[in-house]
This record gives sequence, structure tokens and C-alpha cells, in this order.
Amino acid sequence: MRARILGCLMLFCVLVATSGCISDTDATMGALFTTLAGVICFLYTAIKALVGPIAVFLIIWAGLKWTGSRDNPQDRDQAKRMVEGVLVGLIIVVVATAIVSIIINDAGYACGATLTPKKI
Repeated sequence: MRARILGCLMLFCVLVATSGCISDTDATMGALFTTLAGVICFLYTAIKALVGPIAVFLIIWAGLKWTGSRDNPQDRDQAKRMVEGVLVGLIIVVVATAIVSIIINDAGYACGATLTPKKI
């Protein structure tokens, strides 16, 4: 659990650092952070495209497990925990994608499949 929290905090710090340096494209560090932001935008787009179908599949799987559990309370509890985990994961992904979108947009870029400068 602590490793997950630490990983999330490290990713957040990288995103904040990217936001602060992304517009400085003349310097070497600015180009590095622009490249990093491009990778983050690609992952952002891929995650947004994959999370919904995966969540639906897992919820259906948990529902089938629940209905197939009959009188076994252990299987029923496992199915409940699976649905709870999927919902918590969806909330985390929605919040994370919103944070990435805000950081990249505030830096003056549009985050799609690639990183593109916004037209002013």
C-alpha cells in the first residue's frame, strides 16, 4: 500500500515539474520535459481509451461470480471486493486524468494522442 502511495506521489511530482518547465522549449531541460509530457499524453489517451472497457468487463465478471456463488459467502465477498476495487480504480483514474489534463492545458498544450501547442 505504501509503495502505491509513493508511486502516485512521485508521478504527481513529475507532472508538476513538467508543468513548470514545459513551456521553456529553448533549454535542454525544456525539451526533455516536452518529450516527457508527450509520453504522458500518449499514456493519458491510452488509459482513457482502455479503462472503460476493462472496468465493464471486470464488473460483468464479478457479477457472474456473484451469481455463480450460490450459497458460498467467500465467493460472494470476493465478488463484492472486486466491484469495490473496480469502482475505486475508476475514481483514481478519473481524478488522475483530470489532473494531467489540467497541468498540460495550463502549460499551453493540448493533450491528445500527441502533445500539440495550443493556438492562442
